Amino acid sequence: MFTFVRIIYDKIDKDQNGQISDEELMAWIRHVQKRYIMVDTDRQWSDHIPENDDKTLLKWDVYMDRTYGHIEGITSFKIIWSSV
Repeated sequence: MFTFVRIIYDKIDKDQNGQISDEELMAWIRHVQKRYIMVDTDRQWSDHIPENDDKTLLKWDVYMDRTYGHIEGITSFKIIWSSV
């Protein structure tokens, strides 16, 4: 366990001074968040690809059905943007 913590600590401590500054910690958190977003986006995209023949185009109705499920009687959706 200590070895794992040391490896992470060394990655966070960019200036290798033995201490983690607020800036280094914030940079690490941003890095981890961005990585998670990219991995999750790739996972979600690959989940939708089997529904599509050309492998690059995700059709809106396929996306809505896979994301929210089939809603009986609903044939279209109106998107309302809010400036809240």
